[in-house]
Amino acid sequence: MDLEITGLNDACAAVYRAALKLRSLQKLCHMHIVLIRDLRSTLWAVGNLGNISQENLKQGLEQLFQGALHKLPVHVVPEATAQTTRLLFKLYDRKKTGFVLLRSVEVALIVLSGDTLSAKHKALFQLAVQCSRRQGTEDALVSQDSLRNILEDLSQVPAVVQESQVFGPVEAAIQSCFTGVISGRTGEEHFVSWMQSEPRLLLWLSSLYRLSVSEAVQHRVRCHACRAFPITGLRYRCVKCLNVHLCQTCFLSKKRTRKHKPSHPVLEYCSQPSWKESVASLASSARHVLLPRRYTSRETERRRAFIAGSNKERHDSAQQESENLKGMDIIVSENVSSTPPSPPVLHLNMESKSLQTDESDIQPQRKMSLLQKDLSITQNAMKDLQRDKGLLEKEFQVWKKAAESEHDSLEDRCTELEATVGVLIQHNQQLEQELGQVRHVSGEIQLEKKKNRGTW
Repeated sequence: MDLEITGLNDACAAVYRAALKLRSLQKLCHMHIVLIRDLRSTLWAVGNLGNISQENLKQGLEQLFQGALHKLPVHVVPEATAQTTRLLFKLYDRKKTGFVLLRSVEVALIVLSGDTLSAKHKALFQLAVQCSRRQGTEDALVSQDSLRNILEDLSQVPAVVQESQVFGPVEAAIQSCFTGVISGRTGEEHFVSWMQSEPRLLLWLSSLYRLSVSEAVQHRVRCHACRAFPITGLRYRCVKCLNVHLCQTCFLSKKRTRKHKPSHPVLEYCSQPSWKESVASLASSARHVLLPRRYTSRETERRRAFIAGSNKERHDSAQQESENLKGMDIIVSENVSSTPPSPPVLHLNMESKSLQTDESDIQPQRKMSLLQKDLSITQNAMKDLQRDKGLLEKEFQVWKKAAESEHDSLEDRCTELEATVGVLIQHNQQLEQELGQVRHVSGEIQLEKKKNRGTW
């Protein structure tokens, strides 16, 4: 089956490109209407000792789709069974034997089904446990060999859309799953937790699920790049820019705008958040924007200036002391050359005392100069803080306006919903009145019929 989908190859991120292709493949085979609980009973009824033929697989898939039709009001094309059968045999019957492993078929149908992501994780764990039991173990644990079989089957799913080269090898995924596991076997809790951590080999699985659940979701915000309103599908909010949202198309095509750059970190939303979540998200973005890097850089510069000033004062004082010591040495040497050996000691003591007296007079002046410099540094810091306060107040006003606009949009939506409810109530009242009139007319007709019977 050659999958030709226009526009999907233009998606920049390989994970999203693979997920988009697999989503189209999922719809093409109508697997999005199938639930996991219906798979096993149907496939095991037609399987034979772990292998399944093409005819038996067609029969099982036909029963599966018929069961889905009774539960969901959807239309399944007759080609869905044949398309799904060709897909599975293209995945797992490379040698054209006419048979595929039932385990491989279950793996592909589980990940392509329309069930929840947690249900898929648990179903894959149960399948891996069955593989372990076939290898001779009776406990409900997954071994490395059984996980290797499951992951090899899973790695073939993105290969059918030519996107398997970006998801890494199977052995690396096995090593990441059993990191810290001493016994070499893992239970359901650790296995599901590892699957939820989105290992590189299975990144397409979670992306496929988010794409499928977000197709009908409408976000009541405007795209910053293409100005589309509302955003349908996946929505991306920039963490660095304030109140900047992108639709799925603009994010995947990496559109650049004057404010937002593709390198900025973003948050992905696959469902419509509540009002509280929206306000909390906006407040988090505002905190990130309202504490810019220039504030911390200015604080760092102030600290550096203060430390440099202190070091400079210490260097000046040390230099002055060294000069004084040099002068004292000169004075001592002159006295030694001009006087006999005994007096120099007394003269040296006198000179040192006089030097100490001079230094004691100079210390208050030095302290005063240091205090004045500290005061000037503090005044400059206060000016910078006042300037930063003004900037923060301006940015807070911007955030406040953005929050008010978000609140107004939510209020408008609530008003629209209230108006819709009012219209529905009016329609209901009209229908009740019309129903009462119909009942009244039908009662009169029945009375006339009774009268007519009495006259005859």
